[in-house]
Amino acid sequence: MPSRACHCGAIWAIVVASWTLCLLRLIPCVGADDTETGEAQEYRESDVFLGGNSFSSNESENLGTLYRWIDDIMWTDLWDSNKNRDAIYSQLEQLAGLAAGPLPSLAYAVGQAFYS
Repeated sequence: MPSRACHCGAIWAIVVASWTLCLLRLIPCVGADDTETGEAQEYRESDVFLGGNSFSSNESENLGTLYRWIDDIMWTDLWDSNKNRDAIYSQLEQLAGLAAGPLPSLAYAVGQAFYS
């Protein structure tokens, strides 16, 4: 199935119809300004999706979401490709950027994923 990608501010949203690898989406995009008021919009963890699941303000749930996503990839042929592992690492870097900025409840899960 075809895929499409769009750039939204500092985040690349990659939507791939039947592929579990690159499914980090942020709706709406972090860093977007309200063009009418000029004020930055506030975002919640539930605006970020990974592998079809949204994150929450609960750090333990976020760890489970991230680990399930990685485990689903590790036990397939996707993990055997350097290109795919690089894409996974890139997704973790994007999540780290969100954790360091507007969504600190992602920090523990992302830190654990990098440590593992």
